[in-house]
Amino acid sequence: MTVTSEFNTLKDFLIDIMTRFPETRDSDTQLYIRSCRELGAKSLDDIERINLSIVSLHKTRQLITNKLGLCKPSEQVTEGRSKRNFDIREYMGKVKATS
Repeated sequence: MTVTSEFNTLKDFLIDIMTRFPETRDSDTQLYIRSCRELGAKSLDDIERINLSIVSLHKTRQLITNKLGLCKPSEQVTEGRSKRNFDIREYMGKVKATS
Protein backbone atom coordinates (compact mmCIF):
# COMPACT_ATOMS: atom_id res chain seq x y z
CA MET A 1 0.00 0.00 0.00
CA THR A 2 1.39 3.41 -0.93
CA VAL A 3 1.47 6.30 1.53
CA THR A 4 -1.10 8.14 -0.59
CA SER A 5 -3.57 5.26 -0.58
CA GLU A 6 -2.92 4.62 3.11
CA PHE A 7 -3.74 8.22 4.06
CA ASN A 8 -6.73 8.42 1.69
CA THR A 9 -8.11 5.25 3.24
CA LEU A 10 -7.47 6.59 6.77
CA LYS A 11 -9.04 9.93 5.80
CA ASP A 12 -12.23 8.25 4.55
CA PHE A 13 -12.34 6.03 7.63
CA LEU A 14 -11.95 8.98 10.02
CA ILE A 15 -14.55 11.07 8.19
CA ASP A 16 -16.99 8.19 8.65
CA ILE A 17 -16.15 7.88 12.38
CA MET A 18 -16.41 11.64 13.02
CA THR A 19 -19.70 11.80 11.11
CA ARG A 20 -21.27 8.94 13.06
CA PHE A 21 -19.73 9.87 16.45
CA PRO A 22 -19.60 13.70 16.71
CA GLU A 23 -17.95 13.54 20.15
CA THR A 24 -14.80 12.26 18.42
CA ARG A 25 -14.39 15.64 16.68
CA ASP A 26 -13.32 17.28 19.96
CA SER A 27 -10.65 14.83 21.06
CA ASP A 28 -7.96 12.89 19.21
CA THR A 29 -7.94 10.46 22.13
CA GLN A 30 -11.66 9.76 21.73
CA LEU A 31 -11.19 9.49 17.97
CA TYR A 32 -8.33 7.02 18.46
CA ILE A 33 -10.30 4.89 20.94
CA ARG A 34 -13.41 4.83 18.74
CA SER A 35 -11.33 4.05 15.65
CA CYS A 36 -9.65 1.12 17.40
CA ARG A 37 -13.04 -0.18 18.54
CA GLU A 38 -14.44 0.15 15.03
CA LEU A 39 -11.47 -1.87 13.76
CA GLY A 40 -12.34 -4.62 16.24
CA ALA A 41 -10.09 -3.87 19.23
CA LYS A 42 -11.37 -5.19 22.52
CA SER A 43 -8.07 -5.13 24.42
CA LEU A 44 -4.66 -3.46 24.42
CA ASP A 45 -3.27 -6.49 22.60
CA ASP A 46 -5.82 -5.89 19.85
CA ILE A 47 -4.70 -2.25 19.58
CA GLU A 48 -1.11 -3.41 19.07
CA ARG A 49 -2.30 -5.81 16.36
CA ILE A 50 -4.28 -3.07 14.57
CA ASN A 51 -1.16 -0.90 14.48
CA LEU A 52 -3.05 2.39 14.04
CA SER A 53 -0.65 5.28 14.48
CA ILE A 54 -2.04 8.02 16.71
CA VAL A 55 0.29 10.50 14.96
CA SER A 56 -1.15 9.58 11.54
CA LEU A 57 -4.64 9.82 13.00
CA HIS A 58 -3.89 13.29 14.46
CA LYS A 59 -2.37 14.61 11.22
CA THR A 60 -5.22 13.19 9.14
CA ARG A 61 -7.83 14.67 11.52
CA GLN A 62 -6.12 18.05 11.12
CA LEU A 63 -6.31 17.71 7.32
CA ILE A 64 -10.01 16.80 7.50
CA THR A 65 -11.00 19.65 9.80
CA ASN A 66 -8.57 22.41 8.81
CA LYS A 67 -7.93 21.90 5.08
CA LEU A 68 -11.11 20.15 3.95
CA GLY A 69 -13.40 21.97 6.39
CA LEU A 70 -15.25 18.77 7.32
CA CYS A 71 -16.29 17.39 10.71
CA LYS A 72 -15.52 20.59 12.61
CA PRO A 73 -15.11 20.36 16.39
CA SER A 74 -17.37 22.22 18.82
CA GLU A 75 -16.97 25.98 19.07
CA GLN A 76 -15.52 25.61 22.58
CA VAL A 77 -12.78 23.30 21.33
CA THR A 78 -12.09 25.51 18.30
CA GLU A 79 -11.65 28.53 20.58
CA GLY A 80 -9.40 26.54 22.92
CA ARG A 81 -7.21 25.34 20.07
CA SER A 82 -6.94 28.89 18.68
CA LYS A 83 -5.93 30.26 22.07
CA ARG A 84 -3.38 27.50 22.56
CA ASN A 85 -1.94 28.16 19.09
CA PHE A 86 -1.67 31.89 19.91
CA ASP A 87 -0.03 31.16 23.27
CA ILE A 88 2.53 28.85 21.65
CA ARG A 89 3.35 31.39 18.92
CA GLU A 90 3.71 34.13 21.54
CA TYR A 91 5.98 31.92 23.66
CA MET A 92 8.11 30.93 20.67
CA GLY A 93 8.49 34.61 19.75
CA LYS A 94 9.76 35.36 23.24
CA VAL A 95 12.17 32.43 23.17
CA LYS A 96 13.49 33.48 19.76
CA ALA A 97 13.94 37.11 20.91
CA THR A 98 16.06 36.04 23.92
CA SER A 99 18.26 33.65 21.95
